[in-house]
Amino acid sequence: MVIGYCLSIIEQLTAKIKRPVTRAKIQDALAARYEEAYENPIFQYLWAMRHPIVEEAVNTAVRNLCDRD
Repeated sequence: MVIGYCLSIIEQLTAKIKRPVTRAKIQDALAARYEEAYENPIFQYLWAMRHPIVEEAVNTAVRNLCDRD
């Protein structure tokens, strides 16, 4: 569930990013929308990414997304 939630956050961000989507653009979008508040999805995403399995799964999915575009 956590990995799916993180990927949904990435999908929402990539919908607002100009093509081509790159990992650098995704990281910039995450940084721009970060606010240390528990109800903020970006904060929740970064908190979840602290777990190595979640990080590996999400990074693999993002690599696949960026390679596709």
